[in-house]
Amino acid sequence: MFAFSLVLNAELRLPAIFSDHMVLQQEMENPIWGWAKPGAKVSLNWGKQDIHTIADKTGRWRAKLPATIGSYQQQQLVIKSANQTLQLSDILVGEVWLCSGQSNMVWRVDFSADSALETASAQYPNIRMITVPNVGTQELQHDFKGQWQICTPETVGTFSAVGYFFGRQLHQTLNVPIGLIRNAWGGSAAEAWIARQTLAADPRFETEIKWWTSQEKTFNYPQLLSKWEVASANLKKQASAYHNGRVTF
Repeated sequence: MFAFSLVLNAELRLPAIFSDHMVLQQEMENPIWGWAKPGAKVSLNWGKQDIHTIADKTGRWRAKLPATIGSYQQQQLVIKSANQTLQLSDILVGEVWLCSGQSNMVWRVDFSADSALETASAQYPNIRMITVPNVGTQELQHDFKGQWQICTPETVGTFSAVGYFFGRQLHQTLNVPIGLIRNAWGGSAAEAWIARQTLAADPRFETEIKWWTSQEKTFNYPQLLSKWEVASANLKKQASAYHNGRVTF
């Protein structure tokens, strides 16, 4: 009954990574995927190109947009299936980079040196940013909650400082739009980025698996998050005091 209900309620849908204001990688085919009614025909219109595909028995479909050069021209992607239509607007083509890692990549622009100046001057409408939220799970995720944002003083503050400064330099040097995908988690262990079954299948990681299993039984995420937020706020105050003192020295 559950599977039958899914089929009846199937609708044309895209993951968050494909949305308004996104940037596509230049000079290569760009894969686009999503969901529709199982077996449904799906058509994509990208400029003068029409691409067609069919959703599989699980409702998943996939297609590739043809390669194109970097451009500041705002473009649209229209996707249709049966009587449903999705239209994505303000799409640019340029360089797309994944900003992943731990604490250094998580460090925010508004925590950085001269943060007030850097934030106020972040008027770069052709730099686009999207953040993948931290969700701990051992199951493969096909989507997340998030959306592409245009780089402005209002949006840049909470983004990765390393990602932003790197992307800004690329934008100024290459003169193409830049897409930045932040998928980082401060303090995360290397083994947390690897599927549990992969580690469990290798006897070299037996000790680590046992240790993590014991930690899961007593792990208190809300308590640790609260401590981290307090420590982070204190660190921000210390950094602000240091920078202010340096300026007035």
